[in-house]
Amino acid sequence: MSSLAFAPPHLDDSDDEEVLIQFDDTAFEPSIPSEEDFEDQVREAQEQLAQLRQREEQLERQKRELEELHQRKAVFTENRDVLHEELTRAIAALNRESEECQRRADDCLNTREALDHYLRTVDSLRPDMWSRNQLKEELGKAQGRIDEAEEELRSASPLLASIRGGKSKIASAKRNASASNDETGQGFLYWFKSGLAFTLPVMIFLAVFGLIFLVFGGS
Repeated sequence: MSSLAFAPPHLDDSDDEEVLIQFDDTAFEPSIPSEEDFEDQVREAQEQLAQLRQREEQLERQKRELEELHQRKAVFTENRDVLHEELTRAIAALNRESEECQRRADDCLNTREALDHYLRTVDSLRPDMWSRNQLKEELGKAQGRIDEAEEELRSASPLLASIRGGKSKIASAKRNASASNDETGQGFLYWFKSGLAFTLPVMIFLAVFGLIFLVFGGS
């Protein structure tokens, strides 16, 4: 049997008596875990390792998700900037086109009013309504108006060409030459010949009718 060590409360070095100290033999025996305890420890360690692996996988997923989000953000930012530039250019182009269309609309309106004015002017020129005394003066004035109308139509040709998508073929109403400032020249001769051609048959008819009337009326 083992016994506990005993020591007196006071020891005197001069005392020659032997001191006997006894120890418990089981107090220094190594603690060897049982098989069940060892398996429990192994199982616990494996569970902790599995948890660490799960945590590692979770962190890796979060890292990949974060990287993917950063990539998506970068792509989104780039696409947004590109779209911003395209929208800005498109709006600027539309603004320019709108201003150009407005300018062309104004030009078309002004040109239409001018051409409409000259159309009414040209339609009002009736050489057959002029008397012989007015023919020279009226032909000179009429030729001047014709020249003005042709000039206006010529100046409108670029606008008309752009509207039609090609060159505008303007039918010129200009005669052999424009009338001179002194109301003489080829322009006057042209209109005089034209007027004479219009009135000559009537004059011949009236002369013949008068002659017949004189011959048969006198009898």
